[in-house]
Amino acid sequence: MSFYDAIRVGASGAADDLEIARSARFRGATDQRFDRTLSTTSSSYTVSMWFKTTPVTTNFSRGLFTLGPANNTEVAGVVFNTDDKLIFYGGNGTSSITNARVFRDTSAWYHFTYSVNSNNFTAYINGESLQTGTVRSLDTTSNGFRLGGWWGGYDLFQGYIADFYLVDGSALTPSSFTETNAETGQLVPKLYTGSFGTSGAHLLFDDNSGTTATTLGKDSSGNGNNFTPTSFAVSDAVKDSPTNNFPTWNPLSNYDGLTLAEGNLKATSSGSWKQTRGSMGVSSGKWYFEIRCNSIAATEGWIAGIHEVFGRNTDGYYWYNNSYTAAGFGYAYGVQDNNQKRGNTSSMDGSFSSDVTAGKVVGIRMNLDDNEILISVDGVDKGKMYDIQSGITYAPAVNIYGSSSATLNCGQDSTFHGQESSGGNTDSGGIGDFAYAVPSGYKALCSANLTEPTIKLPNKHFGTLVYTGDGSASRTISDTSSVNFTPDWVWAKNRSQTDWHILSDAVRGFDGKTLYTNRSDAEYNASGSGEHGYISAASNGGFVATDSDGSVGGNLNANSENYVAWTWNGGDTDSATYRVVVVSDSGNKYRFRNSANTATFAQSAVTLNLAEGGTYTFDQSDSTMSSHPMKLSTTANGTHGGGSSYNTGVTYELDGSTVTESAFVSGFSSATSRKLIITVAASAPTLYYYCHYHSGMGGQANTNSTLGSTNFDGTSLAVVKANTTAGFSIVTYTGTGSVATVGHGLGVAPQVVITKPRSATGSWGVLHTVGDPTAENRLHLNDNGGYSSYQGNYLWNDTVPTSSVFTVKQDASTNASSVTYVAYVFSSVVGYSKFGKYTGNGSTNGTFVFTNFRPAVIILKRTNSAAAWVIHDNKRSGSNPDNDYLHPDNSQSESDGSSGTLDILSNGFKLRMTAGTHNGSGDTFIYLAFAESPFKNSRAR
Repeated sequence: MSFYDAIRVGASGAADDLEIARSARFRGATDQRFDRTLSTTSSSYTVSMWFKTTPVTTNFSRGLFTLGPANNTEVAGVVFNTDDKLIFYGGNGTSSITNARVFRDTSAWYHFTYSVNSNNFTAYINGESLQTGTVRSLDTTSNGFRLGGWWGGYDLFQGYIADFYLVDGSALTPSSFTETNAETGQLVPKLYTGSFGTSGAHLLFDDNSGTTATTLGKDSSGNGNNFTPTSFAVSDAVKDSPTNNFPTWNPLSNYDGLTLAEGNLKATSSGSWKQTRGSMGVSSGKWYFEIRCNSIAATEGWIAGIHEVFGRNTDGYYWYNNSYTAAGFGYAYGVQDNNQKRGNTSSMDGSFSSDVTAGKVVGIRMNLDDNEILISVDGVDKGKMYDIQSGITYAPAVNIYGSSSATLNCGQDSTFHGQESSGGNTDSGGIGDFAYAVPSGYKALCSANLTEPTIKLPNKHFGTLVYTGDGSASRTISDTSSVNFTPDWVWAKNRSQTDWHILSDAVRGFDGKTLYTNRSDAEYNASGSGEHGYISAASNGGFVATDSDGSVGGNLNANSENYVAWTWNGGDTDSATYRVVVVSDSGNKYRFRNSANTATFAQSAVTLNLAEGGTYTFDQSDSTMSSHPMKLSTTANGTHGGGSSYNTGVTYELDGSTVTESAFVSGFSSATSRKLIITVAASAPTLYYYCHYHSGMGGQANTNSTLGSTNFDGTSLAVVKANTTAGFSIVTYTGTGSVATVGHGLGVAPQVVITKPRSATGSWGVLHTVGDPTAENRLHLNDNGGYSSYQGNYLWNDTVPTSSVFTVKQDASTNASSVTYVAYVFSSVVGYSKFGKYTGNGSTNGTFVFTNFRPAVIILKRTNSAAAWVIHDNKRSGSNPDNDYLHPDNSQSESDGSSGTLDILSNGFKLRMTAGTHNGSGDTFIYLAFAESPFKNSRAR
């Protein structure tokens, strides 16, 4: 498909995004590069390109581009060093500059701009300024501009380059070549329409009819400034591009030392069994990909299929060893070369009828809608291999022995016979170079075919703010590009000093009511204290920081000190439907049913909480209500107490039609459907619900400026503000001193619950069901203890939450009698949030954790023994390695793991330190992660 075709849909699937059809694959072949002798000399110019790097931490440097003569002291350019940092060579004998940022994200694309104005350059990554310095001019040296390498075959780039521009005579910014997609918030290509100058060129690499300067190296600028390819094959014009990202073997999950080559598509073993998995995982849909058997070292030396993209316990396990899968370490299914099927249910699980030998192509149909894997060999269907485990995220995988080799093709590699997958098969979207046609109903595994994320703009639901204090007593902290909502929960910390973590929310009230994760203190009302900083209000994009002298506890705006705040959206509006019934309880009384309409809350005439701006439906259709029309008043007991009905924002409905108040009463008993609907006005008075005919049946309804609505799903009455789209709710309730359930309002079972007593001293309770399926996690957010520290201290009654409630026992952290509590509740949302666990390996080549998104915040805790809680985010370090972290359980200032702590990646995170807080060998960890962008649309970090 041409770059200029009418169909121009990018990786996000949004209309009008410019499509990049192909990229050039740099395999590191002998002297592989593009070069050209320029016809002009210029001190101002621009280089722009997209690139996807493949190796990490190599023993060789890799050049993006170089220019000038072969003399090392005179040559200029941009080169990756062996530690994955960019070195900027200015040439003409100037000193090189090494930027501290590392580029180890191999699963997605970067955009790079190099803008030179009168020999002064600014380099940009993904639209953000990275480095400045001085550089030599373009000149007419023979082959003086080299894309992908140095002179003489040195420093050859390995990876993919797409949409390359050289603009002669103009110093341009990234906005000339890219724009932000409004739907996804991600940087996408756009067509440059300005002047190229005399020596300018635009390489698309989309003509794969040959490997000459007039085909693969053809200039599309109109200047005819073709570049000469060296050591490229036709198959190096691949469909992997910044607008359609394809998976490769993942070098960040390659612990066994497989040799990866050919753009990370070819894996070669040596010695014992070695395995790797793909960089893209899916949990639903029907997908097709191919794995070619290049060679087999010995009988039973080659296995291909699918594997859980990240093991729940460890990232370094083998699918042929049944003891691992039996212990719950992971799931794998596939085919072995000696007519054997392989799966996690047994080490050898039956045979099929075609031996896999060198040169054969195994076609794998991953049907996650029907939970099965089906296989073909050289296009001959072998049928279903297995019924596979549901609810798992799978990726392509191989496990190979000796000098065996396997090549992955998800449709980007034309060496697989060069057969297009379109052929009338619209399910594949016409995407893919396969050896055999994509079966009907299946899709090529690539970003363009991935399901659209539920949340495309995570900054509408979670965001991090970083700021520097200015010493003022009250200050609005706001950044709508990072926090595109009005927060309902704010967690702030002074990074520069030893200060408490400060937490406020909209359900307890942004009026000084403060909790501290590093302390067990009861809720403190800091308003007017003069001692503690506090959050006095939420605002669009942030909050109002009201500061103090900082002599006690935390502060939020001390002059010149640095701060971070993590913010969550608890839902745009509050609303609820309450089903009302009448019971005999010392006379008739109103009661309310749960949200599923399966049980009646066991308390009469309760006090309701209705939030200003919320819309509430009181469904009175139950037969017990037929003689008891319920209305609202500003007087207790309504007209029976000498008051009148309240009708501001009130609508009456009978059998689906809006009626007057009098018609509602007169037609009430004969109607089938009866509803009173109120949208609570701003500054509404306290209301009371009452029966039109009978005294003493109703109760009070608080209309509060704090947010949240009464929830009747548990045995304890709760107030809930829920963002069901993002899987987050804030809950307040009162403890009973015995086993109780509390409604959370999410509609799906949560994986994480964090509780804190408000009216009494008590620890923060943390439930993480992925970390411990029995739900008896026994963790406290305010201390560093592991699970074993609290044996017998049951917080959750050994009960996993349901779609409507979580369970609490009589512990001070969760359910002491008459103590008020707050709970923060989370359920995972694919592409936005994930709560899991991993096992550390004690290596700087640490565990890789697949989240299916680029994280914005990561919270870690070792659980098998004591270690501090850790929190990283995408804002403080700003780049990899992400070294800056804080400890929620103590008040320390920010720590800096200067040697490298972890990398935030387009599809997850990778541990880079050996410390027990992050990656201790054999230690188990839980994590909570929230997204900056879903992987479908993500750019590499």
